[in-house]
Amino acid sequence: GPTGVGKSRLALRYAELAASRGAPVVWADLTGIDSGDGVVIAVARVLGIDGVSDVGDVDLRIGHALRHDETLLIVDNADGVADSLGRLLSGWLARAPNATCLVTTRQRLRWHGERSLELGPLSLPEGDDLSRSEAAMLLLARARAVRPNFRVGEGGAGTLARIVRLLDGLPLAIELAAARLDVFEPDALLQRLEAGSADLRGPGRYGDTSLREAFASSVTDLDEPLRALLGRATVFAAPFELAAAEAVLADDEADRALVLGRLDALRDRSMLRLLRDEGVGRYALLRSMRPVAQAAISAATYARTVERHQAWLASTARDLRGRLDRHGAAEALRRLQRLRDELGAAVAASMADSSEAKKLDDDHGAQLLALAELRLRRGPHEGLVELLSAALKRAPSAETTAQLRLVLGRQLIAEGRFGEARVAVEAAVTRVGPEALALLGQAALRQGRAEEARAFCARGLQLCRDGIAVHTTGSLLLVEAEALCSLGHSALAGSAAVPDAAAVTAERAADALRAIGDAHLEATALL
Repeated sequence: GPTGVGKSRLALRYAELAASRGAPVVWADLTGIDSGDGVVIAVARVLGIDGVSDVGDVDLRIGHALRHDETLLIVDNADGVADSLGRLLSGWLARAPNATCLVTTRQRLRWHGERSLELGPLSLPEGDDLSRSEAAMLLLARARAVRPNFRVGEGGAGTLARIVRLLDGLPLAIELAAARLDVFEPDALLQRLEAGSADLRGPGRYGDTSLREAFASSVTDLDEPLRALLGRATVFAAPFELAAAEAVLADDEADRALVLGRLDALRDRSMLRLLRDEGVGRYALLRSMRPVAQAAISAATYARTVERHQAWLASTARDLRGRLDRHGAAEALRRLQRLRDELGAAVAASMADSSEAKKLDDDHGAQLLALAELRLRRGPHEGLVELLSAALKRAPSAETTAQLRLVLGRQLIAEGRFGEARVAVEAAVTRVGPEALALLGQAALRQGRAEEARAFCARGLQLCRDGIAVHTTGSLLLVEAEALCSLGHSALAGSAAVPDAAAVTAERAADALRAIGDAHLEATALL
């Protein structure tokens, strides 16, 4: 596991349990040792083997010393000797088959007989609920150790939740931060963590080395290709899939073929974690690792990677958004959901400059539209109108402006703000006529203007004859059917033919929506 995740503490607890059962326990700390000979000498000393000048002879004697009873040998902090340690352990355990060796390291040894246990961070809070978060419980416990009267109300659950998220749920980072609560209030500590000015130091294996310096050391230990890939991976704001890594992190096709192997090598060294959700694997980089990883590559390299990342994200956003109204829409929506945090970070960065004079470029516009579409369908809806309204003041092109108006109109209709929806959408008719007219029909219908809604739909359907998407045709027919139903219930209808026409129109709408796989709107039409 990564630095600060609690490997040594878990090993110590295991040693205590083994000792309580009467097993001989030997602990060898390999901090600062970087060679196989150094390992042999360190282990020999803790076993009480004298005369360590002849390493080869001592190696044999270690194997024999471990044969007594069921000895537990704990080799702690073996990061610098992972390559040679596996060979040495194989020899020792071959001579002492009843012995067991527990190794703590950031890197898998990958030797025969190894059983690997990967330690991850503590669980983080869901929202501001601290009660089910291991990380939050540890922070509270350690805070009360230095401030016995510490209460959540002093900092607020939201502040404490943000602190443990910034610390990645790493136990060591949380304990060092909690110690600072003797000096700082939670809000002040959070500000220092966000600014990167909270120098987390403490006693232990790192001496007076800060946690960040410990991370930097682990990055420095990587060979150049792995260090470069890790530095480039910091452009991702959220866990990323292999296809995204291949598109963004590789310079050319030859480099692309090496990405998977290098990602796995970084996983082996606990620089990346592999998360699985709904059968999809995504690589995650600890937030604490980001500053030192980015510092390991040049500014020019990072800038080129940012450009590739922005282009990839915009292209993916356009593709997935375009597939939301066709067959495969459910899968496209799932993929957009997995990109929610990535899109959110990109949009937040692009909208950070509130100056209306600074226009959004087309790529940022595509990212914003995809995120807005996702929020329309999956939430949250709060603040979406404000975001879209701000974006309209800085839209990159007439096409994007029109698309933003459509999304804004849909959200306003969902909020019951029909008059505002009409104002927003009317300006888009000349650019995206049928889609805008379908929304205007919806707004008119919700305002009780069924005849006006039918008129909008008639104009839209006339335009659809020129080859507009089937989904738009289905939406227009659906609005027209609802308008006809409304007229059929009106005393002014005066004709039994109106309900029949509504049914026929609804069936046409259902057929069109069925053709592109929109089950939700198809069901609405059938109802």
